[in-house]
Formats: sequence, C-alpha cells, structure tokens
Amino acid sequence: MTRPRQHLQTGIVIGAMALAAGLALIGLTNHLFWDDEANTAIFARNLVRTGRLTAWDGTNLVGYAQGGSLGEDLGRELRVPALPAYVAALSFFVFGETTWAGRFVFVVLGLITIGMAGVWGRRYLGRRFAWAMPPLILALSPAYLLYIRNCRYYSLGVLLSVLVWIVWTPGTRGRREDVRTPKFVLRCIMAVVFVWALISTHYLNAAAVLVGLPLFFLIRRFRSPKQYVLLGVIYGTAMVYGVWLLVTANPFAADYEGAERTMLTAGELWTRYYTNFWWFLRDVGTHEFFPWLLAPVLLLPWLSHRLRRLRPLARRGWVLVALVVLYAMLAAVLTPLDMGKGPTAEIRYVVPVLAIGSVVGGLGVWILWQLARPVGLAALLLLVGTNFLYPGFGATRFDGTRLFWPPTWYRYSQEALSDYQTGVEAMVEVLDRLPDGTTVRVFPGHMAYPAMFYVPKLHYCDQLTTSKKIAEHLKPLPDYLFVQRAKPDVWLIPSPYVYQQLTELQDQIALDPDHPGGSYGVSSALPAYWQFTSKPEIPFHAFLPVPEDWTRYPPMAVLVRQGSSTEGHRAVSADSTDAEAIYRLGLTLYDARKLEAAVARFESVLQVDPEHVGAHFQLGTLRMQQAEMRQVELKAREIDVGALAPVIKHLQTAIRLDPRHWPAHVNLGKALLRLGRIDQAREMYDTALQIKPDLPIAHYNLGNIALRSGGREVEAIVHYRNALRADPKYAAAHVNWGIVLLRQGKTDEAIDHFRSALTLSPTLIQAHVNLGIALKARGDFDEARASLQAAAVLVPTDSPLGEQIRELRESIEADK
Repeated sequence: MTRPRQHLQTGIVIGAMALAAGLALIGLTNHLFWDDEANTAIFARNLVRTGRLTAWDGTNLVGYAQGGSLGEDLGRELRVPALPAYVAALSFFVFGETTWAGRFVFVVLGLITIGMAGVWGRRYLGRRFAWAMPPLILALSPAYLLYIRNCRYYSLGVLLSVLVWIVWTPGTRGRREDVRTPKFVLRCIMAVVFVWALISTHYLNAAAVLVGLPLFFLIRRFRSPKQYVLLGVIYGTAMVYGVWLLVTANPFAADYEGAERTMLTAGELWTRYYTNFWWFLRDVGTHEFFPWLLAPVLLLPWLSHRLRRLRPLARRGWVLVALVVLYAMLAAVLTPLDMGKGPTAEIRYVVPVLAIGSVVGGLGVWILWQLARPVGLAALLLLVGTNFLYPGFGATRFDGTRLFWPPTWYRYSQEALSDYQTGVEAMVEVLDRLPDGTTVRVFPGHMAYPAMFYVPKLHYCDQLTTSKKIAEHLKPLPDYLFVQRAKPDVWLIPSPYVYQQLTELQDQIALDPDHPGGSYGVSSALPAYWQFTSKPEIPFHAFLPVPEDWTRYPPMAVLVRQGSSTEGHRAVSADSTDAEAIYRLGLTLYDARKLEAAVARFESVLQVDPEHVGAHFQLGTLRMQQAEMRQVELKAREIDVGALAPVIKHLQTAIRLDPRHWPAHVNLGKALLRLGRIDQAREMYDTALQIKPDLPIAHYNLGNIALRSGGREVEAIVHYRNALRADPKYAAAHVNWGIVLLRQGKTDEAIDHFRSALTLSPTLIQAHVNLGIALKARGDFDEARASLQAAAVLVPTDSPLGEQIRELRESIEADK
C-alpha cells in the first residue's frame, strides 16, 4: 500500500478517535454512578484516602452479597480483580472525587483502544487490509461508547485484550523485528505485563483471551518456535499469578448471596450450560458486539474466483469467528451460578468481543469492497449506521430503534445532549437532606452503593451478616452494618417488595421479642429505580424518549421507623401539593396491600390535578377489584352492576386524556364484558392490540369473547394461540383453549392443555376443574376424582364454585 494511502488510513484512525472522544465525553455526568460503578468508585476513594484497598472507611462498608466477596480483612484481599479500583483512584487523585473523574479515565482508555484496534488489524491482517475500518466501526458503536463511559473494568478489559493480541501476533514473514532476539525479548516482557494486567481486570475475560491463543496456530504464520516460546511465557505468567491470587485472595472462596447451593445433576448442568452458550452466541449479536450477518461474507473468496487472493485474509477472519464461539463456550461454563439467569447482565463478561467484532466487521466490508465498491460502501453504512448486520433489531428494545433509521448512535447522541433525573438521582437527593448519621437500609443491598458514594454522611445498614469472619484489628464494627442487628431509621425498597419485607420483619419480631426491628410506616415514594439510562446493556437501554410504560413502573418506597428521629422529616414525607408524589405513594400503599389507603391517595391526586391519567386509571382498576372482592364476600354469581359505574367513568377519562393508555383499554374492556356489552369490550381489546401488538391479555379476552359468541371456536383458538405465542407461561389461555377442544370432542388434546396449564400454575382452580371434567368424559374416573379433589381444597365449600365442584364429584361417583 502506498505511503499516501497509509497516511490517509492513519488520519482516519485519528479522526475516529476524535469522533469517539466527542461522543463519549458529551453528557458524561448526566447520570450518577449506578450500583456497580459506585462499588468501584468507593474502593477507589478509600484507596486515595487510606492508602490501601479496603471496603471499610470507618463509617460505611461495601459488603456486596453481605460480605461474600470480602475476606476477613474486608478488602485488602479482595476476591474480585482490583485493577479498575486502582485506575479510578489515580483519576480521583488527579482530578478529584467526582462522577466525571471516575468515568473520564476509562473513556480515555477506551479511546486508546480504538487506535490499538487499528494497530491490531494492520498487524494481524496485513497492510493490504484497510486497517482504519475497525477503529471507525468502534468509534460509531453505541454499545462500545456505552461501555467505556462506565467506571468499571469494561474499557480496561477491551484494551488489555487487544494489547495481548497485538503482542501475540508475529510480524509478517521475514520482518527483521521478528527474528532479532532483543525485540522478541521485548515482546515477552510486554506479554508478561499485559497478561498480568488483564488478569487483574477480569478473570473471565482473561481466561477467554488466554484459552483462545492456540486458535491462532491455525494460521501458518503463528506456527514458529518463537510463538511456542511466547505462549509458554504467557501461560507461565498466568499460572504463577494465578497461584499467587489463589493463595492471597482465593476467588473461589467468595460466597455470593443468592448463589445455588444445592448440587446440580449432570443433566441440569448440561441444560444450564447449553442454554447459557446459546444466549451468549445470540446476544453478542443482539447487543451489537459482533456482526453475525457479515460472517458469511468470509466465504466469498472461495466462491468467487476474482476474490481468491483474499483467502488468507478470510482464513484469519474465520479464526476470529472461532474465537468468539470459544468466548461464548467459556463464558457459559464460568458464569457464576447466581448470575446465570439470562443474558441481560452476563453479556458484560464478553465485552472484548466488541474489538473482535470491529475487526471482523471491517474485514467483511473490505471483502465486499473488493467484490464491488458500491456493495462495500453500502455494507459499511449499514454497519455503522444501523443495527441490521449485528442483528441488533432482533432484540427487545426499549428505545424504539428500528431496522434502519434512526440509527442507535444517533439516538445515543440525542440522549447525551439531554439531562433528566433518574431513580438513582432521586434517591441520592432525598438521602442528602437527612440528618448526618441517619441509619438507612436500601433493599436490595447493592442498590445502596450510589447513595453510599454520594451521601457518605449516613450509616448504611445490612452490609454484613454476624457469621462473617472479621480480622481482630477491625473489631468491633458498628451494629448497623449487620443485617441481624440493624435498626434503620429509613428504609428504601422497590414497591413490589414492601409487603414481603414487612411481613418477614413482623414474623421475625413475633418469633424473637428481643429482635431490634420496629414498626415501619410508608412515608413517601420516589420515582422508579430506573438505571437502564446508565447501564450499558444496549438492547434494554432506554434512549430518549423514556419508554411510555416507565411512568407505570413501581416506585421506590420510603419507609420510616415509627418513633425514630426521622419520623415526619420533610425529606421523607410526600409533598401534599405534588400530584406525582401523592400518586407514587398511592402505588406503594397498594403494593403494601393497603387498598383503602391507596384509593384515598389517588382521590387526593385528583384534588390536586383533576386530569391525572394515572390516578384515573388506578381508581378505575381498584374500584373494579373492590367490586370483585365484594362479590366474593357476598358469594354472588355476578358482580354488582352499580359498582361498575365509577370504574367505567374513571377508565374512560383515562383513555380520553391518553388515547394510547393500553392498560386502561384492557381494564375497560373487562368492565364492559362484565356488563354484557360485548361489542364495546371487543373494540377496547382491539384498540389495545393496535397500541401494543401481541398483548397476551388482549388476545386472551378476545378469545373469550369469541367463545361466548357461539360458533366462533376457530377464532377463539387463534387468539389463545396468539396469547401463548406472546407469553408461553399464560396458563389461563391453555385452560380456555382446552375448553374449546373439549367442546369439539377432542378430549385428549384438551387434557394436554389443562395439564400444561397446571405445569405453569399448579394452583389454578379452573385447570383442575376442567381437567376433572375432561378425564371424566374419557372414563378416567380415578384421575378425575383426584383432579377435582385438588380443586376442592383450593376453594371454600360453600362458595358457588365449591358447590359446582361437589356436584361434579357426586356425578363421577354416580357414573362410576
């Protein structure tokens, strides 16, 4: 390649780094640290202030999993790699302990990686390859930009992985620097440093890089004595460092809360493995790490005679594809038991695949460019301007991004220019107004770390258990740190868990009168703990506008211990003039199963804001629930028609104010169905599906309407099938589908559906009853009796349904 073209490529790389700098640094402090970022930042701050790595700063303690990741010295022997904390500490030392400083240094490392991706592409694929393309692809990758903006190990992991690959890659055959011993020794020294740093960044990333190095022996250029020596140096370094880590920190001794502690069978282990493996393979694409739709392009040099000279490059590309597969295989094996519940969080374990994806993507574009320049240009535009080639469009996305436009980097930039309050910021704002030394519990515990970093003046509870072994020189630690001894003044908890946690607390007090817990009252509620705006898992990242359903997410409840000094404090009390604050309190009271109090709050909302959509919707929904509960209390077969009048009024008002409020359409359809206004109910469900396609509850109810209409059984089955396609765990759809089949005389198929429903929901009464009816029709009287008996124990014997079950059991005995 001529020198001017080399200079052009160098200019493109520099331009890509400058472009990425602008995209990554703009709006860097719009959102505060999320929990894992804050964890790193707290260790870094403690390191700057105390000169040592520690989780305990004399007031608060970072006890993830209640100390499961800590040894007896509470941090010096940290069981997770500590290099990110040292890097953040350096930035804090230079720039101050701020959000900007915590993220800035990792952005800089990410920018350096962009340049290194070009170096690796040139070294691995040769000068004839357009090695400026990988940096350009990384610079415009919203996934990459999101990850390097985090005060975590992400950008460190990608940079060090690329540096290891650069050192591992020999120069082209015959190059002088590849045969002179001093330069080979320098490669060995750099390999030792980079491998040590990579292991100190993230164990799984390091394992994947190291295990994948022998794959490169598939390329002839790598099969030389010096490469084998270099591999020995790398593996020797990893072994020595690994033994030292095992002796001093022992990551295997970590005891993470929530991990599976029972022994898994071989079959369960295999199922868990291949499920995780498939998730990783799929989601390195859907999370926009690796352009899977460009991989087949690597076959073109064998299919097109004019491209045969590109076969060596394509072979090297296939080695990188194999490396991605190996990454997924290893990640599936090493994913911790308490984390292997889905790909949403675990994809962060394979962040270096972003660099591999940029090189393979650039190689695919280069091959297409050699085939036909317009095709290559179109592929490049698709790759950097859309999520089509990844294929990111296959993932569930909150940001509304579609196949071609607007591209995600455009939405990323739009969001970076906008600042708005997140749930983390709302929590920090409230806690900052509390008196110094207030004891605070945040549930789950890891959500306390942003508050602990930004509001260190408070005392955060539940970071340890009393069974935790602690070094003698650290004793005694304050009682508020221990979950068994903590008596927090203020308790922040996601609204859906309020009832469960309060019930467990009261049970503990009942069993142990000396338990330090006390009675708590719901004081106020914060906005939902929304953190997808700063977490980098891109398919679930919410670019502007915020998803319309966000306002319906459960808020963070603020509970205050009665009799404490904070009871009645304005920081934790709902503002009676703020409709949104009262509304959130109503939602929390409902989740705490205080129905009447919730209704009173929603009515208060309408006094402040008569056109509050959420309050009208909630009042309509809760009035419906009250009418249903009244029906059960009176043992009536039909609901009181008069009780539905306010229900319909509130729901119709909600729809008038927000025509796209699909839950209001669904609930109004339910109320109209109760009144026998079938055509109007069908219209509500149809509208709900227009707003939110594949809404299972809408399909289910449309199926019920078709079933009630008579002669429309095929239509009913279509809707039940669609409901199950949208939600395979929708047990009620199985039941009603089975009822249709039973009417058609397809008893065996109906039984299969009833049993599928019971597999999903073992206490579903209608499934037990209809299974009993179907088994009776088939002549299986013993099984029918057992099924009806299972239903009988779930309902009162004097209820209408209980009487129906009794009559069915009597008819079985008579027929038998």
